[in-house]
Amino acid sequence: MKSFSLFLSALVYASFATSSHAAPPVVISSLPFIITYPGKYVLAGDLTCPSGVNAIEISTATPGAVVLDMAGHTITGPGSNSLAIGIGDVSGPGEPSNAYPIEIRNGTLMNFSGGVLVDIGTGNSNIVAYASNIRLSHLTFFLDSLTGSTGVSFFRVNSSTIKDCTFTDSDTGILDTHSEGGNSYVNDVFTGVAQPLNLIADKLSGIATTIGRYEFSEPLQN
Repeated sequence: MKSFSLFLSALVYASFATSSHAAPPVVISSLPFIITYPGKYVLAGDLTCPSGVNAIEISTATPGAVVLDMAGHTITGPGSNSLAIGIGDVSGPGEPSNAYPIEIRNGTLMNFSGGVLVDIGTGNSNIVAYASNIRLSHLTFFLDSLTGSTGVSFFRVNSSTIKDCTFTDSDTGILDTHSEGGNSYVNDVFTGVAQPLNLIADKLSGIATTIGRYEFSEPLQN
């Protein structure tokens, strides 16, 4: 009985030591910022992105999950021809499909022509790669009616979720093109958005997307 108690105590201590020494989040205090390692990333505050660069880029080759928590803050862009967050193609054409989830949550993207773009460039026209397990939640896209603006662009993305997001004043809310299926949109709100959902089927596989409950805060205008 004594040896079992000692073993149990050692196990509890090991568990406590492991949890108490978990890596702290990486704080993002300036832009642009490139994420190539797994872990949790947190904005230090409201940030402004200079022109000519993407605010944040996330590689799909990270050897572990990535969580970008905007912590309620806002990233403001330079206006036309700008992208807030890009996933994939960070190292140039040649990135693989992500093996681990990538999550972005809790913040506002303002004054960009593109909010979040997911697009893997393989660098080989004979190889088609798909991203998956992309999770976007509690994000607000305020794109300021910029011409051609799109909140979220999924290009060849499967089994991913856009949940509890708000899209305001843009040409397109969500663009999902050439995906194999399994994507879901739940509790998303569109205000002043000309085309809330634009789903384009892959010529080879078609598209099977689950559209959960979403709502328009005003009637669509033709």
